[in-house]
Amino acid sequence: MDFWKTLWKVLIPNSAKVHVWRVCNNILPSLERLASKHVNVESQTCVLCEVEMETTLHLCRNCSYTKQVLYANPYLKRTCYDPQTDHLSVLDWLRFCAKELSIKELGDLMYLLWGIWKERNCRVWEAKRTPACDVLIRSMSRLHDYRFHNSKLRSEAIRCLRVEKWKPPSIGTLKVNIDGSFYESTRQGGFGFVIRDSDGQFIVGGGGPLSQLLSPEHAELSAFQAALDYIMEHDMQPMVVETDSTKVQRQLTTAAMPNTSTLGRVYDDLLMLLESQPNVTIVHARRDANKVAHLLASQASSFSQVCFYSFPPQFLLAAVAADLCSM
Repeated sequence: MDFWKTLWKVLIPNSAKVHVWRVCNNILPSLERLASKHVNVESQTCVLCEVEMETTLHLCRNCSYTKQVLYANPYLKRTCYDPQTDHLSVLDWLRFCAKELSIKELGDLMYLLWGIWKERNCRVWEAKRTPACDVLIRSMSRLHDYRFHNSKLRSEAIRCLRVEKWKPPSIGTLKVNIDGSFYESTRQGGFGFVIRDSDGQFIVGGGGPLSQLLSPEHAELSAFQAALDYIMEHDMQPMVVETDSTKVQRQLTTAAMPNTSTLGRVYDDLLMLLESQPNVTIVHARRDANKVAHLLASQASSFSQVCFYSFPPQFLLAAVAADLCSM
């Protein structure tokens, strides 16, 4: 892979590409670099975390503020903070990321690094401070708009328009998106569900680990069970349940014959519960419209217990923001 060609290939503003080029060539005017060039600076302490020396590598990877931004995306967190990158230079670190990430994910990383640098400059020159979560949401919202309006090929633009986006429920109705993760080698996984209202506002999310799973279908059914239990316990109806499993949706809504598979008893139990919940509707959604629940289920596989959230955790912020932008 040609590293430099890859960097210039990503679909982000040229100003962000130039910023990453400066990072790669070690010409970013960090406080440590300015001091090394005999520029008089009051302190070399990082403007963002106010703890460690402000070097280029620190700003791009090791700063606690930067981590708050990058940790929100599980793909970036896993790649950017892979243990084997701990002692790499900033250029070698970016080479590693470019190799491991998709072209879109690499673009996300580059644009977020630029957003972090702009926040650093705002603190230096304008004395303005913005929380990491706001930098993340604003950056991803702007990047989403940029990509939509700057697709180079008409066919790519058409494909983007055909991608199904998350849609809010009608007024007076709630929507819960569910998903399950499954790892065949361990028969473990996780479940996730997210409930939002007609304005797209995050009401509650839940996720937890799963074990002794038989299949991805089993994980999806477990997610459905967890969401249904929460809905019934808190009397949250009317409710639309969205699953990206066509098989599960059909079996719970249109199946005319009893399910004789190994999961038949699970389906029977769910159908019995649904009979007493006439205001719960089950629909199918494509994976593109179910990203928040998918990310939560993936993350929940590593949880030690079931967790509930009354507002989006850091690792969901970018996906929740993207759904809001698509409304």
